[in-house]
Amino acid sequence: MTNENKMTTYDFKDGKGLVPAHQHSNGGGWVADTATVDDTAHIGPDAKVYGNARVYDKARVYGNGKAQVSGNAILSGNAIVSGNALVSANAQVYDKALVSGYAHVFGDAKVYGSAQVYDKALVSGYAKVSSNQHVSFSIVKTDLSLPENMKESIEAQCNLTIFNDYVYCYKRVNDNLSSEYDNSFIYPVSGLVEAEEVEDNKNVSCGKGLHFSHLSYYARNAKSDSKILYAKVHVDDIITCLQGKIRVRKAEILGVV
Repeated sequence: MTNENKMTTYDFKDGKGLVPAHQHSNGGGWVADTATVDDTAHIGPDAKVYGNARVYDKARVYGNGKAQVSGNAILSGNAIVSGNALVSANAQVYDKALVSGYAHVFGDAKVYGSAQVYDKALVSGYAKVSSNQHVSFSIVKTDLSLPENMKESIEAQCNLTIFNDYVYCYKRVNDNLSSEYDNSFIYPVSGLVEAEEVEDNKNVSCGKGLHFSHLSYYARNAKSDSKILYAKVHVDDIITCLQGKIRVRKAEILGVV
C-alpha cells in the first residue's frame, strides 16, 4: 500500500480516540473524515474540525490557540472561529460573525450577521447573537435582538449593573467635559443630560444619541487628556445595545470618576 492510500488518523481528545482524519489542504488543520469542510474554507494549523461539523464557503478556523468546531455545528459564509474558541453541538456561526478568545457557542445557538462573541462568553440553548452585537460577558440563552431581552443584552455586551430599572454606566469625555464627537456638547458634572437629536433605529450602533458603556470599554483607547463620567440611565431611555455599548436618549450624570 502506498503512502497516498494509507489512512491517517488523529485523536481529537473527545473520548473517541484515534479516528480517520486528514489535514486540510488550506491551512493544515486536522479535520475528521466524518466532518464536511469546503476546499475554500481555511482551517489553520492549530484548529480542529470533527464530529459531523460542517465548514462552508470562506469560513475560517484558525488562531494561535486551538479553535474547534465539533458535533453537528455549522460554520459558513465569512465567519471566523479563532483563539481557543469552541463551536459545538448544533450551533451555527455564519455571515461575518466572529467567535474568539475562550468563548463557547453550543446547543442550538446561532451567531450571525456581524456579531462577535469573545473572551469567556458562553452562548447556549436557543440563543441568538446577531447584527452588531458584541458579547464578551455572561451566559446568553435568549435572542438578544428582542426588546424583552434588553437587560440580558446589556449584561452580556456591557457587563453593567442594572438596579431598579436603572443601568449604571460610564462615559469618556474631553478634559473640559465636552463630547469627544461634538466639542460644543458639554456634559454636566452632575445632573440630567439629554441628546439634542436621536436616531431611533435600533440596528444603528453609532447613530445620534448619548453613548455609555463599561470602564474597560474606554480603557481600550485610553486618552491622557480625558475624564470618565459615572451615570445612570433608565431602561426605558435606552434605544439600543450594540458593539458593547448602549445608545440612549437621556441620562443622569452622577459625577466624575
